[in-house]
Amino acid sequence: MKKQNTLITQESTEVVLRKATNIMNRTNKILENSKKELVTHSDVMMINGLMWEKETAEEEINWINWYDAMEYAKNLRLGGYDDWRLPTIEELKEVIFSCGGIVIAQHDDNLKVVRAKNNSNKLYQECHKSKGFSSIYYWSSSINVNDTSDAWGINFYGGDTYSFYKNGSVEVRCVRG
Repeated sequence: MKKQNTLITQESTEVVLRKATNIMNRTNKILENSKKELVTHSDVMMINGLMWEKETAEEEINWINWYDAMEYAKNLRLGGYDDWRLPTIEELKEVIFSCGGIVIAQHDDNLKVVRAKNNSNKLYQECHKSKGFSSIYYWSSSINVNDTSDAWGINFYGGDTYSFYKNGSVEVRCVRG
């Protein structure tokens, strides 16, 4: 194979530098927003304008079915508040978006590609974990309208939404606001 000489012009160099600057600016914006939106207290944390229950210690992980999760949220008394609830699927997606992740449905043809992108995106992985989402799957309050025996949940590592059987066990983290 014969190598061709590549002429590097000032114009092509400037294009590359503009693209790199754009990527750096977007990355910095994601990091700034992630720090700005994260306020923690002893038992709660503020994320994207909502108050979230602090993540449960690993040895006490709340893997419970959807019905018990709804009951848990209804009875939760934390931070001086008693109006806790399960987050909607949109609120869970917003955490992923705010960390620079991509959200995709579990049956989408591009699922493997998006999962691979999210799994290899170190900034995204560090961001959602810093916000207390270190488990894989979390319940939402959103019911699957196509199958009411299921409710929506989300996979934080891969960024995909899942329709889980309500009697299955998934992590729960409550929110208010």
